[in-house]
Amino acid sequence: MEISFDYSIEPRFSDFDLYGIAHHSRYFYWFEEARFYFMKEIMDMTSDEVAEIRSPIIKVSCEYKKTIKHGELCIVEVKVNFSEEVSKTKFDYTLFNKDKTVIHAKGTTEHVFLNSEGKLLFQLPISVLEKLKELSAKV
Repeated sequence: MEISFDYSIEPRFSDFDLYGIAHHSRYFYWFEEARFYFMKEIMDMTSDEVAEIRSPIIKVSCEYKKTIKHGELCIVEVKVNFSEEVSKTKFDYTLFNKDKTVIHAKGTTEHVFLNSEGKLLFQLPISVLEKLKELSAKV
């Protein structure tokens, strides 16, 4: 199943190099921020609930398409793909200009879930699965 969310960002001055171009490493911060707000706003989770989820990244990628210059506003479109059968989720990110007419980058992160002792779970945590199912029913 797939669920989508748009998150607006205004890159900060510190995100840019001397030439006024966003540093490539900052894209991953933006992806993470968008993922965090997806969980808070779309999945209706509190900051504490989000922080309690043990979901390390096992794979990350980013394909840079067009540079972002200082002063540009952007939108990160987040899409989450999940399955009830496995304890793994994949987030796809598309970083657009503010009008969604130019793609600056495309990225992905893949996550697994761990229990409180740090052991791999073989299914999504019940709380996460219930919220994702609830969202899917609305879409």
